[in-house]
Amino acid sequence: MASLFTNSSAQTALQTLTAASKSLSATQNRVSTGYRINTAEDNAAYWSIATTLRSDVGALGAVKDALGLGGATIDTVYTGINDTKDLLDQVKSKLVAASQTGVPRAQVQAEVTQLQNRLKDTSKSTVINSESWLTQNSSANGYNSTKSVVGSFTRAAGAVTIENIDIDIGKTKLYETSDSAQTTVTTALDNSGAGALATYSAALGAIKSVTAATDSAWNASALDAATGDAASAAKVGAPAAARISGATATGTAVQTASAAVHTVTAGELDAALAVFAADYTNGGAAFVASLTTKQKTDLLAEVNKAGTEYKTELESIADAATGGDTGTTAEASSADAAKVAATAYDAAVATAFGKVLSTSARDAFVAKTGEDARVAYEATATASTDNQKLGIFDKVRTVVSSKDGTEAKAVRVSDIDISKLTDTDFDKGVLSAYISAVDDALQELTLSASILGAAKSRVNGNQTFVQNLIDANKRGIGQLVDADLNEESSKLKALQVQEQLAVQALGIANNSTQNILSLFR
Repeated sequence: MASLFTNSSAQTALQTLTAASKSLSATQNRVSTGYRINTAEDNAAYWSIATTLRSDVGALGAVKDALGLGGATIDTVYTGINDTKDLLDQVKSKLVAASQTGVPRAQVQAEVTQLQNRLKDTSKSTVINSESWLTQNSSANGYNSTKSVVGSFTRAAGAVTIENIDIDIGKTKLYETSDSAQTTVTTALDNSGAGALATYSAALGAIKSVTAATDSAWNASALDAATGDAASAAKVGAPAAARISGATATGTAVQTASAAVHTVTAGELDAALAVFAADYTNGGAAFVASLTTKQKTDLLAEVNKAGTEYKTELESIADAATGGDTGTTAEASSADAAKVAATAYDAAVATAFGKVLSTSARDAFVAKTGEDARVAYEATATASTDNQKLGIFDKVRTVVSSKDGTEAKAVRVSDIDISKLTDTDFDKGVLSAYISAVDDALQELTLSASILGAAKSRVNGNQTFVQNLIDANKRGIGQLVDADLNEESSKLKALQVQEQLAVQALGIANNSTQNILSLFR
């Protein structure tokens, strides 16, 4: 049916043209932008995911840049550490050469001084981004011995997390510029007043009488303690009543002497040792105090064993005298035998005391006392918190001292000076300590280089991973929103044809109303 008011064919053709034009416009937009989903209205879920991923890619790019800067910083510090290690090797070689007798140490020191200056220059020059990890000031405001390099960016359950690679630059510190830390350590080692050296010297001064004792004097004192003093253990164990002093002795007299021998107590032994200690004032008392419980127990056992043997021998002599011949000759024989037994007893006691109060025991005591004092002196600086704040080159590593405590020197790599060293025992000890200190510093430098190398390796690994992560995220975004241009180009051609056909169909439909007019002509 033909109608003036309704053209169904035109309506259908118009709808077809509209749909074709809309599809063509969408396809043209995908081809021109390259995106299948360009706005939230295209696909809200995919667009939201892709937008978040793009944001994460940007953050990962920043992480990659930060890793690059961190890697460059670590690289710079590693270069400085490596150079100082080579310089310190040269210092060690110079010191070893100087340990030979006859080497002009002042000339060697001139070379060492230049190397020390180069060490300082290298440390100060190793700076990147206005930061120095080798020369530090721990007293500066905001100082933190831990440096962080951004290592990764993660998003889990909607929460964003930044992970850092932490590096302890306290392990790379070569020099400490803080005056307060340096002053505190120096004050602790002050050579006067209540400084560590004064304490050290006092400890050795207390045993000076023992240190100065000759072997003969020492042995004589030990013998006095054993047999030559009324208060000694020997006299307590075998007093005058237990000894035969006359030219003759009856069996009864010998029996009486035997009965006078008694077991020595721990208190009586202490009294005998106190007699010995009195010969050497404070040093003797310190030596006796150093004797262990086992040493005194063993000594007491030996003394009493000798007493028992003496008592038994006297009883045997008395029995023989009582049951045998009588007369002056027999009594003289008994007296002689008793005196021989007493001499053997005294010798046994002296031998027992000699084991504990020997010159070798004295020397061991002196050496241990000196070393304990030196260790305490050294610990004042090396174990202090302030010393630990100092750098590898300026921290106190050990202390060298003379046997009498009158000379002592704190050893630091930064203070090495061999120009005035001679061939005295003390100076040789100082030179040896310098070599050991440099060797210890080299070990620390090697550790520092290892720490930096491990950190650099981790940074490089993270850089590679972050780049791979960026690429993976970009691929994920592409899967979600990128248009398939092969498909879209094919559709574009078809839609263009559809649009042209729709235009022609609409034109034909619109011309159908003209045919109605021809009926009225």
